[in-house]
Amino acid sequence: MCWNNKFCNNCKTVPATPSQPGATAGVDADTVTWTAPADGGSTIIDYYIESNETPAKTKTVTQAGSGSTTITNEPNTSQSYRVRARNANGSGAFSIYSVPVTTLAPSFFSPPFFPPGFFAPPFFPPGFFAPPFFPPGFFAPPFFPPSFFAPPSFFAPPSFFAPPGFFAPPGFFAPPGFFAPPGFGGFWSPRFY
Repeated sequence: MCWNNKFCNNCKTVPATPSQPGATAGVDADTVTWTAPADGGSTIIDYYIESNETPAKTKTVTQAGSGSTTITNEPNTSQSYRVRARNANGSGAFSIYSVPVTTLAPSFFSPPFFPPGFFAPPFFPPGFFAPPFFPPGFFAPPFFPPSFFAPPSFFAPPSFFAPPGFFAPPGFFAPPGFFAPPGFGGFWSPRFY
């Protein structure tokens, strides 16, 4: 009879099946979170995460307890994730898959254009981009055409505000040299772009 798993080798098993993991979509990657299951009498060595894609995206995270990790994925793709734990006795069963998430694509309002949280306090007050400041759908058609904030739009490369040379000789703010040495200092010169 087994009365204490820590001192009875016959009672040690693989880890239990984890509960359904959480998944959150991010830009070019998803975040997967899990809760540590019962360890089967032996410390958990690592967790193995995989997606339901073909081929599956996989990752091994070396730790014993609950945790989270990010997995790189293609933008605008939908996928779910499952996780299993491993100890010295082997790998336990996979959890059920997470709720599906759709990986986000980079946009003008996300890194690397702006740092995380740029459009939140303290940079902007709560709700700044929602009514009454802006009407619903302000940043979508018909106010802005599709992809307005993505290349090759007005706000995107090859130049930040306009076609190359718009702010440089012989552009809109000519005469030549006004915004470049030995004039204003080169702030709007081609080197700035």
